[in-house]
Amino acid sequence: MSAPTRGGVPRYPNDVSPEWLTARLRANGVLSTGAVTAVTVAKSNDWNMARSARIAIAYDGEANRQAPRSLFVKIMEDEDPYADFIAGEIAFYSEPLPARLPLATCYGACRDPETGVTHVLLEDLGDTHLLSRWPLPPSLARCEAAVTALARIHGHWWKDNVSETDDFGMELRLKRERFAGHVPNLLAEFLDFIGEAVPADRQEIMRAVCGRLPELLDRRLFGGKPITRNHGDPHFWNIMFPKDPSRHGCAFIDWEDWQYNPPAFDLSYMIALHWYPDRRARHEEHLLRTYHNALLGEISSGYNWEDLMADYRLGHLHNFIVPLFQLNMGESGEGWWAHVERLFLSFEDLDCAALL
Repeated sequence: MSAPTRGGVPRYPNDVSPEWLTARLRANGVLSTGAVTAVTVAKSNDWNMARSARIAIAYDGEANRQAPRSLFVKIMEDEDPYADFIAGEIAFYSEPLPARLPLATCYGACRDPETGVTHVLLEDLGDTHLLSRWPLPPSLARCEAAVTALARIHGHWWKDNVSETDDFGMELRLKRERFAGHVPNLLAEFLDFIGEAVPADRQEIMRAVCGRLPELLDRRLFGGKPITRNHGDPHFWNIMFPKDPSRHGCAFIDWEDWQYNPPAFDLSYMIALHWYPDRRARHEEHLLRTYHNALLGEISSGYNWEDLMADYRLGHLHNFIVPLFQLNMGESGEGWWAHVERLFLSFEDLDCAALL
């Protein structure tokens, strides 16, 4: 049984009441007339720090026909420990998002000021889309659709360059400094935990990467080349794939970790971190070129192939912090242990040592 709520604010999907949901839909301009009369949890799931569910909704006879009959609700009670440099999902969905972007429609995103609980109400894509089965990679056709959709996202938030003196640039630098401040302790924690499971020479590589990464990122971000909003956690299991591609497109979900970075960082995370060499050898360049071709149709400024590959390689150095954060967040080694091996395999294939 779920714990009691304060002021009717749900902490679990089963706590979502008709009265609370009516208020949220009205506050977000979704429900202009009528009210929710019943909420039924169709399927629930605990997802990292969040509790989520598909919910079915019934209305009275005065409700407008456009009001959603089902939603995906995501509830998070614990504060993000890295909120000092990651804005989070509430901030993402609180700004206007064009319908053309490959995203689920948001019907409300808020943080309750009294309890601190956050709620995101998203379009329920369960009938039209599906998730790939982790950890199996999706088909090549779905990968092509994913990187093409990612190009649309990156093109929308494209910035030709960043000034260190305007508000955006100063905020970006401040977040980067906060980010860099976490890494040494996370690395020490990780190496202490991992012990002899990672050989000494590889541990030295991790130290070298984490030591140089702040400088390399700073030089790249403020070096006069384009950056864009990255998803931050764009593995292929954070993408809803359409059951019928002739009618629907991909939708990227789970925007907790978005931040501004070089464009190809998301690609490096998707591919170099998550795939073993055999699959990368078959599909890596093709998918990068598919993305690049799609991106050129979205932007007016230049971003050539050489720039993309330079960012892709630097993005893989950035991948080295992923298992550090995952261990610190209490995630099971079942998820991040394989990352460690793939980190070094891709590090060698992409000659990332030359960047250090």
